[in-house]
Amino acid sequence: MEKLVELRNITKSFGTKKVLDKFSLTIAKGESVVMLGRSGVGKSVATRIMLGLLQPDSGHVKFFGHDITEASQDMIFALNKKSGMLFQNAALFDSLSVWENVAFALTNNQRVPADKARKIAIQKLAMVGLPESVADLDPSELSGGMKKRVGLARAIASEPEMIFFDEPTTGLDPIMSNVINELIKNTVKKLGATSFTITHDIESAKKIATRVVVLDGGKIVWEGKPSELATTKHPFVRKFVDGTVDKSDSDFS
Repeated sequence: MEKLVELRNITKSFGTKKVLDKFSLTIAKGESVVMLGRSGVGKSVATRIMLGLLQPDSGHVKFFGHDITEASQDMIFALNKKSGMLFQNAALFDSLSVWENVAFALTNNQRVPADKARKIAIQKLAMVGLPESVADLDPSELSGGMKKRVGLARAIASEPEMIFFDEPTTGLDPIMSNVINELIKNTVKKLGATSFTITHDIESAKKIATRVVVLDGGKIVWEGKPSELATTKHPFVRKFVDGTVDKSDSDFS
């Protein structure tokens, strides 16, 4: 099976704190991999290294088959055009309308004409359950759930081969969280895309993952199917799933 992401023996420190310690992970085409872990444990650092936005101290990174460990910014930029990203809290541009946010990569990176980009944006908004009337609103006029939907529409606007999700349900109530999880699952399936999600939300992982990996102590300590989370005997993962992890269980906060 084609591998879209390969991280081998990645280490990364900030000052005296080692965040990733011989971290390895492979993501194959068509997978929906969810990385579980507590806040501050290194999930976002691992994601930035995957995308070539952060250099590891040691180890090797392949993205879409290309070694990007020491690649040029031009190569990294070109490869990142194949991916989309739903940022935590959506991270919409306040100065742009909804459709302009959705079409941002189309108009700025791909130089798609505004009229065509707007049509594509409206199509993507429809895919995430938002009507055309939302297109000309400002982000400040949207609810938290609507912002997440707009962020998802932006992530899929260029129909990427791979989509990254950063804490997609943070700040949402359980009902809206479930709606966003279903949207992510169905949208990724429609596009035939590969996805990688970082979260601390167990329920989200169960709904959208084909494979779950758990990060602690700078490396993957467990991986398996979502259904196996309920029965695993791994001591740290058992505590994480049951919500009983405390600082004494890891070197990281």
